[in-house]
Order: sequence, then C-alpha cells, then structure tokens
Amino acid sequence: MNINDPFNSKAKRRYVCGCHEARKFLRVQAVKMLFMANNLVINNGMPPILEELLKIAEEAQLPVIYAGSALDLGYWTLKKRKTSVIAILNYDGAEKMFSEVVSELDVARKGYDQLLNNIHNHLHHQCGENCAHHSNLDKATLLQHLEQEIRENIMSQLSC
Repeated sequence: MNINDPFNSKAKRRYVCGCHEARKFLRVQAVKMLFMANNLVINNGMPPILEELLKIAEEAQLPVIYAGSALDLGYWTLKKRKTSVIAILNYDGAEKMFSEVVSELDVARKGYDQLLNNIHNHLHHQCGENCAHHSNLDKATLLQHLEQEIRENIMSQLSC
C-alpha cells in the first residue's frame, strides 16, 4: 500500500485477499465491497479479526457478501490456498456488474428480513396465548436462536 502516492496504489490493485490485507485497506477507506467465505464461523464464535472487519464494514456502510467457501474464494482468485476475505478496491470497467451485485444483495436482504418477520409473526401467533408466562427476553432469545439456525442452514446450502 503506497500511502504517499495514492494514485499508484489504486492503479496497481483491483482487489486484495485475506483478513489482514482487507483490514489494512478498510482502515484507509479504500474498500468498495467485501466478499467473505460462508464457512468461517468456528465453534467458539467468530475470530476477532473477522468481527473487526464486519464492524468496520458496517460503519462504512459497505456491502458484505457471503459467497462460497474459503476454498471457493481461493479458487476464484486463482490462489492455491484458502482465502477467507476478498476486498474489492477498484471496480473500474465492471460498474454494471457491481451495480447488479449490489441490487441482488438488496433483494436478498429484503427477502431475508421478510422471512424473519414471517417467523416472528408465526411464533407470536402460535405462542401468544399458550406461552403467556414466558418473558419477552425468552421470545427474543428464541428468535435469535431461530435466526442463527436459519443462517447456518442457508450457509450450508450455499456451500454445497
């Protein structure tokens, strides 16, 4: 990364691979989009560097796309190793494709939110009278567990 000459640093790289490289370019606000492998969650939770990447991307309102496994991302970038994260720095010449990806992401997010709302409404109607003794916290926890289970199910289907 050439901080003294930002023109050259932009001209040389279209994307970077890996968590540390992505973090470096996220900090200088050079990233336009993040692709993350969908099989990165470990039994003890997400690694701290991935949480940091997601936090920075959320603050910068960058699109984050969970696409393929770490092996797939490595294959797509012609690497012979696993790649957890791809950070898109420059999409010149592919503006149409970039806008299509962003619009598809918006459609997918709306569908996901609608699915969660349907589940919430179903649980509310099904458990509303029978489970009056449960607190709102229990319902919120149940909804979080269901959301996590749905995410894992979707991610496992995408990785196949």
